[in-house]
Formats: sequence, structure tokens, C-alpha cells
Amino acid sequence: MKNLQLTDEIKLAFESVKLPEIDVSDAVIDSIRSSGVRCSKRKIRLVYTVLAAVLLITATAYTAARIWVIRDSNNNIILRYRGFDEENYEPFDICEDSEFQKQYENLEPGKALVYYNASVQKPNSESLTMYPKPVVYTDLDLVREKSCIDFKVPSALPVGYTFSEGRLSFEPVGAKDHEIFKELLKKLEEEAEKTGKNSVALEWETTSKVTGISLVYRNNDREFRVDISVWLGEDLYTDLSDSSVEVITVDDREILYIEENDGDRKIILREMYGKDTVKRFEKGKYTEEVVNAYLQYSVVSKDLSKEDLILVAQGIIR
Repeated sequence: MKNLQLTDEIKLAFESVKLPEIDVSDAVIDSIRSSGVRCSKRKIRLVYTVLAAVLLITATAYTAARIWVIRDSNNNIILRYRGFDEENYEPFDICEDSEFQKQYENLEPGKALVYYNASVQKPNSESLTMYPKPVVYTDLDLVREKSCIDFKVPSALPVGYTFSEGRLSFEPVGAKDHEIFKELLKKLEEEAEKTGKNSVALEWETTSKVTGISLVYRNNDREFRVDISVWLGEDLYTDLSDSSVEVITVDDREILYIEENDGDRKIILREMYGKDTVKRFEKGKYTEEVVNAYLQYSVVSKDLSKEDLILVAQGIIR
């Protein structure tokens, strides 16, 4: 296992520390999209493209953080997998909101819910997130056509597993428009104040742009998923409190292997996918920065062994 406590990584961390004034609302949206909606009772699972904020934290917090790094064949960092911290705090657990869960279950596939939680606000941050409900397709060629993303499918599968369905999540209207976002936030804040509720959710339209793909493979009552999204920037924030993480090398590629206490086993790998632009709010104005874009694959299952997960990952790498 590799971690940032290694000497060269600590040096890298201190050299890269930067403390911009940024709109943390983007970070809240991104962190929730990256983890998806995961409720042990409801089994709701979503996949999202994440507009990574590429947030950096103080040197003190950084050295205390748990973080794993994977690199490409040229020794460039392509992923920093790290826990939430003071700047990028863990989002509110919407699994505790049964009313929201019910609204989501009744939502038409292809639409989204905008969720506002007033109870977890911190200075300079807003608790507003957008949850698109995936559309399910049973034809893999149609999934490819609709997604407009040039992704790979596993060339090797564990014995008995076949493709079952693909789920496409579409970008909510205004997800990248800060003006629409501000107006929507104001409306939800007023609604929460008027009703006296800590949280408010409303139905929202989506665009035709696909932001997340989930391929489901089944063998009778067993299954695994390959979640695919275009990720901007190297940083991926998540809850590491119930996880064990390991950097392993497969076919000369570094990938992450993760085991979680809820039984999920996961492999994460990335490939370069060009460049894109992210917006952030700094010193009273919006700025733009060109960052690396990565095609991120997450192979997730409670049923597959570590060896079978590696087999699936090999089938994506080759």
C-alpha cells in the first residue's frame, strides 16, 4: 500500500499547497456526485460526471489526511484519492431523509431532484445538490450511442456473468450555470424558511448531455457494475472512515483496490481524456482554469472476489 506519508509525497504536498478563496458550494456538489446516493435500505445508486474543484488544504491538514496516489506510465499523478477535510467536508447523508428518498423513487427516469438542506450550512457554503435519475437501457450499443463517450467495456468477464443493463445519468439544467444555480438556491432557501423545514427538494429537468454511465453485469442473483464518468482534475474526495485502500499494479498500470465495511469491493482506474475547463470563484470573481480530464472506471461488487475484480480491470486496460 502506498500513502502520502512517504517522503516524496509529503514533499509534493507541501510544494502544491495553495489557499484560494473559493465557492465551496461547488465542492459540496462535486463530493456528493462522486459518491452517489447510497442507502443501505434503498439501494439507490447513481453515477455522475464530477466538475472537480481541485481544492487544496492547509499543510497541517494535509499531513494528517489519508491519501493514495496513482500515476501513469510517465510517473505523472492522475489520481489523488483522499478523505474529506476541513475545506472539503463530508456532505450531509441524504439517506436519513425518508421524504427525499420517496420523492426520488417516484421521480421519472431522465429527470432530476434538486435538494437543499439548510441544517448543515457552514460559512461561505450552500447545501444544494442535484440528483439525476438514470435512464435504463438493455442494449449495450444503444448505451454507447446515447452516451457520446468513447468508453471501453471489459474484454474478459468472470465465469457466468453477462451484460444485463446500462444506466445513463443526464446533466441537470443549470448544473454549470452559476447564475441559474444562485436563483435556484435563493428559491429553495425561501421555501425552506416559509415551511420551516430543514430540507426542500423539487423536480428539475435535465439536458441531453450524459454525465455518468453504469454498466451492470449479472450471474443469476449476483452482479457487478462498471461505473464510468469523465472526471476533471486529479482529486477525488470520499469518506475513508470505513475503507481499506491499496495501490496495486496490473499490467504495468497503477490502480486502486478498495474494500469497504459494507461489503463493497471496488477497483478504480483512470485514462487520460484530453483537457477541459473548470470555473471557480476567487477573490470576488469567477475564474477559469484548464485542467486534465480523465475517463474514470470504477468496478464495484459485493459478489466478486479481489481476483475477479482485477480480471475485469485487466479487460478494460487491454
